[in-house]
Amino acid sequence: MAVGIASRLCAYGPSKGGADQCAEAQCFGTPEFRELGQSVFEMGVTLQSRAASGRAFTDHVTHELKSPLTSIQGAAELLHSADLKEEDRVALCETVSTASHRMNALLNDLRHHAIASQSGGVGACLLTEAITQELETQISASGDELVPLAVAGLTAIIVQLAQNTAAHGADQLDLVWGFDKLTILNNGDGIAVGYLERIFDPFFTRRRDQGGLAWVLPLCVVY
Repeated sequence: MAVGIASRLCAYGPSKGGADQCAEAQCFGTPEFRELGQSVFEMGVTLQSRAASGRAFTDHVTHELKSPLTSIQGAAELLHSADLKEEDRVALCETVSTASHRMNALLNDLRHHAIASQSGGVGACLLTEAITQELETQISASGDELVPLAVAGLTAIIVQLAQNTAAHGADQLDLVWGFDKLTILNNGDGIAVGYLERIFDPFFTRRRDQGGLAWVLPLCVVY
């Protein structure tokens, strides 16, 4: 009997297709098997979501690295020209230096996020546990409910948010957690109306010429 139920369970999973079609499991005999099936399906949804987020993140990182890499390749080709003027040579060398610094910033930030992701794991913590005072921005936190993130992951998000608010003139960041929602308030310049519809676009930033990477918002959404 157990073999028959397991076979039905195995056949049922692929028939459901993607994660959006993974509804509540049918009854496969005993309540225990039903709970097991539901747990397997929920695990599948989680893995599919993480895989999709990972693919999207990799695509965006690759896209961001292509721009400075193209600049370096173009400059290198022009530098081989024998009749290149000295001022042009200096400008091309500056282009190579700027592009290499941006690539280094991208890779460093990617490494920091990877460390936070690997060390974070599944967990929960109080909002106050993830607050670090080693920042220019003064952070206050309130809320007695547990946040469904490990301390390392939540800290990485808060630090990035604090750095963003400081870059826009804020010196105070207030965080309130309650009813499964994080409310974020600061005394910075705010977001211009023209940018409101784009702030969650992956890698959108107004500070690209100043080294802005704009990784935090899409990461916060998929974390």
